[in-house]
Amino acid sequence: MVAITQTTPATAAVAVPASPDAASSGRASVPPPSIPPTPAEKQADPQVTEQRLAEAVRAGNAALAGKNEHLSFGYEKRLNLLYVQIRDNRTGEVIREIPSKDFIRHALAMKESIGLILDKKG
Repeated sequence: MVAITQTTPATAAVAVPASPDAASSGRASVPPPSIPPTPAEKQADPQVTEQRLAEAVRAGNAALAGKNEHLSFGYEKRLNLLYVQIRDNRTGEVIREIPSKDFIRHALAMKESIGLILDKKG
């Protein structure tokens, strides 16, 4: 796992717009984000993309500075997965991990066992 850490506040408020049907259904409707990849991104070199990801994570961490807690963003290369840890600055204790280390460990084990079943030899 690659861990890139920096301090950040652990709370943020987000406004969610409601659709006209939200009042009748009791649920808010939020359209999914739709950002199509650019032609350059479609043909991007994986190494360059990984470098851009690391730079973006560092920039995001640097932009989020806090006092009592900090977020640690990391990347699990074998699963192509970003993860977040919330830590207490005073004790260094991990308050929360998203996704958890157990989830990552189980996902790696499942990926390996599926690979053993599906890999062809010869």
